[in-house]
Amino acid sequence: MNFRVRNNQKSQPPLIVLLLFGAVFAGMGCLFCYLIVSSELKDAEIKKWPQAQAEVSQSQVKVRAKQDKPFELVVKYQYDWDGESYEGDNVSRSGQKDKDYTKLWLMSREFPAGAKVLAYVNPEDPAEAYLQSDGMGGTLLFVLLPLIFVVIGVGIMWAGISARANAKREAAGELPVSTQQKSKFMNKHGWLFGVLFGSVFFFIGLGVFYGVGLKGWQQGVAAKSWQETPCRVIWSKVRTHSGDDSTTYSVDVFYRYQWDGQSYRSNRYDFSSSSSSGYDAKRALADRYKKGSEHTCLVNPAEPWISVIDPDGGHWFGFIFGGIFALVGGGVMIASVAAKAKSRRQNKADGGSKAGNPYLAKSSSAAVSASGLVEQQLSKGRWGKVIGACFLALFWNGIVSVFLKILYDSWVADNLEIFLAVFLIPFVCVGIGFIFAAVLTIIELGHPKLLVSYLAEDLALGEKVTIAWKIPAGSAGRLKRMQIHLRGEERESYEGGRDNGTAVATEIFAWLPLLDTQREIEMINGKATIELPLDLMHSWHGEEHSVIWSIEVSGEIGFFPNMHDECEVEVLAPRIEK
Repeated sequence: MNFRVRNNQKSQPPLIVLLLFGAVFAGMGCLFCYLIVSSELKDAEIKKWPQAQAEVSQSQVKVRAKQDKPFELVVKYQYDWDGESYEGDNVSRSGQKDKDYTKLWLMSREFPAGAKVLAYVNPEDPAEAYLQSDGMGGTLLFVLLPLIFVVIGVGIMWAGISARANAKREAAGELPVSTQQKSKFMNKHGWLFGVLFGSVFFFIGLGVFYGVGLKGWQQGVAAKSWQETPCRVIWSKVRTHSGDDSTTYSVDVFYRYQWDGQSYRSNRYDFSSSSSSGYDAKRALADRYKKGSEHTCLVNPAEPWISVIDPDGGHWFGFIFGGIFALVGGGVMIASVAAKAKSRRQNKADGGSKAGNPYLAKSSSAAVSASGLVEQQLSKGRWGKVIGACFLALFWNGIVSVFLKILYDSWVADNLEIFLAVFLIPFVCVGIGFIFAAVLTIIELGHPKLLVSYLAEDLALGEKVTIAWKIPAGSAGRLKRMQIHLRGEERESYEGGRDNGTAVATEIFAWLPLLDTQREIEMINGKATIELPLDLMHSWHGEEHSVIWSIEVSGEIGFFPNMHDECEVEVLAPRIEK
């Protein structure tokens, strides 16, 4: 009888998967670190340049209707350096083009024609000068966030290498066999991770709901008290915003108006900068505000350069988009708390119908014939894992891709939005992790499906039981090695702290080998007869103490994820005559 007691062994992801996943995590973190640091260093370098007095000769906002960013701040100034005269036109490294006319108009007022200003001059190339430095001051603090992901990525790779090395040492008998216990912290506080995960969605949604929806609505309410003023449309067009999987549209209306004898221009149609699908509706709106047509806009009397045509439009996007995010995040948080509460209740009433008969095993999908022959398949639930993993990956990355498109556009325009880049780091890394998980579950669909059979009455302590197995011919060709074991596991629940949280200690007390082969013919069809020792414990399902028996199959598939399936079985107590 080949019988041994060993510690719990769970199927681990292949080393190559851990290395790739860790490398992506660390690589993304390093990339964002580089972008942040390089941008900050360039701005810091400009701040160190000596300054020279300059005189502004021209300051205006030029309009180029056909460009994606139709407004450009043009500032020209002259300065002297080492006895030579130079002319500069750079305001800052962030660029001088934008979609918002009013924003650039306000900047032009900081550098009016004829004004004396200070310019940062490159001592190595005096022809290069800037009027402003975009350094955020505390930008380098943002490096801490991507550095966390660098550490996580390196940790994942190190954990994978260490796990593989320890597995080899354990197989060689160099590591002591030890009892494994589930983390007391995770059992007591694991639900907090769900709360934290949901809070990310919740607070992002709350921010959009408030910043775009509620704030836009408040601006709209305030704008209704502004002064109605005639305005004339300069242009009106539908702008196209192309994404990876969709195209959205927005209306751009550029108009002029008079206030206290001064002429102003603006392209604020509503208080939203978002776009949406539905070209026909946008086209109809643009046609309504055709070039040269007269309309009414609302002008802020205190700041007459601020105006709007439709105070009620745009904020609905923030309410819908932010509301969905907040509801999803809040739902995850509530579900995590509810799961914790349910777990406590279940642990107090564990067993339910088993309380009267703790010998009963958990219900399963096993097929039992009239003769008592039990047939069970060890590959249940694979499609459920695939659907769940794919849905999560698509849902998460679909949302993140919207913001990545915005980031990409800013990068192409040589105006990288650093804050957005830093903000997206954790979401991109989590999305990559979800993709890896989905790919692994899809690969696992192709793993062989093992069917085991045995006589229920023979699976008892002190009895000899024959367990047969079979897998479809041809599907075993990918397996380099297959192992089947009958596993006995003891679980004990106990109160783990001041908050009465429940922890679970587990110990695998029996590990009975049924098969360990590298021959395909033995994997496809076979059987093994073993005798269950009398000194072991039969199946038991109590409120705080349980003994779980399972048939477990594992297969090595080389470069791909290894196979690992199991099903619970009922081991009976010794017969009375024994």
